[in-house]
Amino acid sequence: MTRKIPNAIWMPAFRNPSCYQGTPVEMVQQMADEMKPGLGLDDTIDLIARFLAEDRGVRVRTPVEAPEDIRAEAFVRGLLTEGVAQEMPEA
Repeated sequence: MTRKIPNAIWMPAFRNPSCYQGTPVEMVQQMADEMKPGLGLDDTIDLIARFLAEDRGVRVRTPVEAPEDIRAEAFVRGLLTEGVAQEMPEA
């Protein structure tokens, strides 16, 4: 059975942790808006994945040709699996 994606995740950042909530697509869109408003989901995933690989040696793989929702889910799942992101506890 595949583990359910949490409704909210957090990732440590340079100064402050960043929190993202909603569906995986919404989470990746929030990441995109922080990076550059108007940046697309695929570009956001590619940029963050490249940064993680080059800067931290962490590989987060996603199906490149998949629809954005499938790719966003794989990306968020990969961030959690690799320990880059963590599930936010529910109140």
